[in-house]
Amino acid sequence: MRKSIIIISLLLTVSFLMAVENVTEYKLPNNLTVILKPMKKVPLVTFQIWIKAGSIWEYKWGGAGISHFLEHMLFTSTKSSSTHQIAKRVKQLGCDMNGYTSFERTVYHFTLPSENVSKIIPIAKEMIFMPAFLEQQFKKERSVILKEINMNDDDPTRFFSRLLFQSTYENAFYRFPILGYEEVFKKITRKDLTEYYEHLYIPSNIALIVTGDFSVKEMQDLVAKHFRGLKDNFYTKPSLVKEPAQKGYKEVNEYRNDIVLPRIAMVFKTVDIRHPDLYALDVLSLIMGQGRSSILNEILKEQKQLVKTISSFSYTPMDRGIFSIQAELYNVSDIPKVKSEIQSILADIRKYIKSEDVTKAAKMVLADYFQSLETVEGMAGDLGTSWITTGNIHFSDLYVQGIKKVDLISIEKMVKKYFTFDNLTFITLSPGQGKTTEKAETQEKTDLETYTLPAGLKVIINRDSTVPLVSLRMVFKGGLLFEDRSKYGLTYFTSKMMLRGTENYTRQELIRSIESKGGSIDSFSGNNSFGVSLDLLKEDVKQGLEILSEIARSSTCPDNEIEKVRQEILNEIRAQDEQIFTIGKKILFQEIYKDYPYSVLNTGLPDTINSISRDDIVSHYKYLCRPENCVLSISGDVSPDIKDLIKKYFQEFNTRTDKRIDEPPFSIPTKIDSIETNLDKKQSLLLIAFYGMDVRDSQREKSDILWNILNGQGSRIFDAVREKKGLAYYAGMFPFYGLTTGLYVFYAGTVADKVNTAKKEIVQQIEKLVKNGITKQEMESAKAEAKASKLREFQSNNSISLNYALDELYGLKIKTVEHYNQDIDSISKSEMDQFIKKYFNKKKYSIITIKSRGAVLYNQ
Repeated sequence: MRKSIIIISLLLTVSFLMAVENVTEYKLPNNLTVILKPMKKVPLVTFQIWIKAGSIWEYKWGGAGISHFLEHMLFTSTKSSSTHQIAKRVKQLGCDMNGYTSFERTVYHFTLPSENVSKIIPIAKEMIFMPAFLEQQFKKERSVILKEINMNDDDPTRFFSRLLFQSTYENAFYRFPILGYEEVFKKITRKDLTEYYEHLYIPSNIALIVTGDFSVKEMQDLVAKHFRGLKDNFYTKPSLVKEPAQKGYKEVNEYRNDIVLPRIAMVFKTVDIRHPDLYALDVLSLIMGQGRSSILNEILKEQKQLVKTISSFSYTPMDRGIFSIQAELYNVSDIPKVKSEIQSILADIRKYIKSEDVTKAAKMVLADYFQSLETVEGMAGDLGTSWITTGNIHFSDLYVQGIKKVDLISIEKMVKKYFTFDNLTFITLSPGQGKTTEKAETQEKTDLETYTLPAGLKVIINRDSTVPLVSLRMVFKGGLLFEDRSKYGLTYFTSKMMLRGTENYTRQELIRSIESKGGSIDSFSGNNSFGVSLDLLKEDVKQGLEILSEIARSSTCPDNEIEKVRQEILNEIRAQDEQIFTIGKKILFQEIYKDYPYSVLNTGLPDTINSISRDDIVSHYKYLCRPENCVLSISGDVSPDIKDLIKKYFQEFNTRTDKRIDEPPFSIPTKIDSIETNLDKKQSLLLIAFYGMDVRDSQREKSDILWNILNGQGSRIFDAVREKKGLAYYAGMFPFYGLTTGLYVFYAGTVADKVNTAKKEIVQQIEKLVKNGITKQEMESAKAEAKASKLREFQSNNSISLNYALDELYGLKIKTVEHYNQDIDSISKSEMDQFIKKYFNKKKYSIITIKSRGAVLYNQ
């Protein structure tokens, strides 16, 4: 919760990179605030409208979620345009349009290629300041939000977050869910919406924030042209309901039948964002529970294996804030022990925190801050958050000075002051039944180079000195296709063990050596590949390469870590059954792929994970972690000697086995069986699957266009199922790419009595798509959106590094944004029509329906 504020924070000695540099802030005569920040890295602009209208401002509608309801309504018809017309116009501009509501604000954001920004501004104005509030759409959005409320009830993580706030806060509206309580939400009338809109959606309560590739003078002219005519209304603005200090210990115990892992939270009331204690609390939250080498993670997860995950955050809003420590446990019986361990750590905090920990926390924040500056959305978010919460976009200056003064004494003082028993709210969520008891002005040229080392290791270097960060990705081909059936999940297991120790580093030394420099390191594993991600400041790349080479050459898979990782994976597998979408995918993949490896998720199955030994992991590591099966991709502000460093650290990375890396053959099954199962969920899920392309197919750009045609507001599936008929809260299509035949899966989240109607509607839309093809407008919009999406994705070096690595790994041509856009533009409508017929004109497809009373798989 505090990360958006923390990211604004430490710049230390590099103040010239502060977010507020080169920012233009002013007010129009009607009191509308305008904040402009040019960024020239990519030709992209985000135009955002920030309103001080979140759930804490709902005064007489407290707990109803009226701010969120209003956000939904402003994405429907205006006085001159229908929802469909607006969505089509936005899609044609390649614009990513969305909005969100939080406790303190509602934000509408439009991110698109800079050449189209002058076209999106009148659309944004029309949407936000010319709403129609049609009765029919009022009813439809009310139905949609009721489904969303039920979805949040179904999601244990969201449920627990809501439980945390409503249990800790007594008076302040932070205790209410942003979506509102169902029964209170149902009482909102159309008149309520218009009254709330007229009181809060006024110029003096709004900021326009624009970041990206634009001329300040031209943007000022555009803003004045479109927004100076708005009139400010001088209503008495609602005041905040203040939160009192806590007067004694509170405990809240909640139970749910549909969760597997118990959760706990220890919450302490603290201060608002303007209070000087803010700084020590933020540093403490980093040291205590953020990062793999944090105190709580090291002691309770790694050493004592009492928790699956543990973290902390310091949330300091406009009113009294909170400091929370939350964890997922393996067993309910461990709750008292975990609570006691945390209390013991807090009671003797000087035993666990040293001066170097404060320095480490500073570098971690610095690295996070640089990453936030990479995207236009992140920059706008930083400026907007400061404006909303403090009224001062230069708040980061004050924050930097405050952080610099934090020392061990001030941290110890904070613990003694706030972390007392009488100031504690202890919250548990357990399985079972029971009752509640509560991120340069000029564009730097990017230089892309690829080459192969003698042993076969492929290297990609993408030079970009916009910010002093470097992202490294080391990837290997692997996954389910390279595992024995009795050892499914072996690649996933191996990927986790790769960071558990090398010849020269223990697990703790490896993690601490990276995190102490403000970097981050992690392993990852998917269906077709696995590897290690490493992000660092440019000055630390040498050590980063050393560590990556250690992991590639000499991971030791220590015995004392095997069981820890095994239990982590088993608990991940258990937790999968909390999410209805994951349950649906498991059923779908099992029924389609049968005995083929893709029939299970990449995490494996409990029996297969339990059967894996250290010898299996070491053998699999040697089998797949070979230079000819590896790509090392580096993107960012690399030094001139980077190639010499790569040669130095990877020249001894050699093949350790002659065993061929082969993939099993796959043939499309001729029969799909039916199954039934029961689920204790409020929502239902519909999945309709067709066989698709594999990940190495050179026509992936056609698949991207297809995805943009079939997803999002204005798409035919969304319009038909959600907008026109209100049959589902969410609907669309996702692809699954394998190293062999993949899938295209249509989906809809709905309720039990509308499943069959939604299924019929989606099938009809697919048949119509195959018969008539796509429209010219759909084609143009999807192309624009695909290109804009790639621009957004390629703002950050970590995304660029991984994309280039996977392209090379799968034998595809590495595509820069320019190459990608050229390929998108070259695709014709007739080619897309043929592409659709190839994959969707099938006599057989599978439909899976999951309802609260069961799941049935139908043959077609």
